Amino acid sequence: MFFIISPQRSGSTLLRSLMNSHKEIYIPTEMHVFNNIKLKKKDGQQFFKYCLSNPRLSEWTFDASVIRSSLSETAEALIKFQTAKSDVIIGEKTPENINNLAEIIEEFPESKFIFLYRDPIEVTLSLKARGWQGPFDQTRVRYIQTVTTQMRRYETILGARAISLTYEELVAAPQHKIS
Repeated sequence: MFFIISPQRSGSTLLRSLMNSHKEIYIPTEMHVFNNIKLKKKDGQQFFKYCLSNPRLSEWTFDASVIRSSLSETAEALIKFQTAKSDVIIGEKTPENINNLAEIIEEFPESKFIFLYRDPIEVTLSLKARGWQGPFDQTRVRYIQTVTTQMRRYETILGARAISLTYEELVAAPQHKIS
C-alpha cells in the first residue's frame, strides 16, 4: 500500500486519476479515516466499524470478510474490496493525512509514500479560485509552508520508502514514472 501526502489543491486528485488509469493500481476517493482517529490500539474489527459509520464512505461496499486482526490489513482488504481490478497495488490520498502521518507510518510499516509538493502561493490561489473563504492569504501560505516542512522531514525519515514529486513536474510530464 502507498499513501499520497500533500496539502489540499496540490495535485493529488490529478495524480490519483493518472495512477488509476494503470490496470494494476487502485486509489479510492478520499477516505478521511486515517486523519480522524487515533490509530494506535485499534484492531481490524474496530477500524471496520469506524469505516462503516463514516459518512464519507457511504457509497462503499462493506463485507465483514475483509476484517483482519490488524487495522492495516483490514484497511488494505477493505480498499481492495472496492475495486473490480484483481491483484492491485492500492493507495490512499486524503490530504489531511499529514496531520496523523507519524501514526500512519507506524501502523503501515511496509507502506511507501509519495510526497506531492506545490508552491504555497499557487495552492492559495487555487483555493480562492474554488471559492475558498478561509483565513487571510498570508496565514494560508504559512500553513502550507509548515506542512511542506513537515513533509520534507518525514520524507527524510522514510528514506527509500518515500518519493518526492512536484505539481509542476506532474503537469509537465504526466507519464513520469513512479517506482
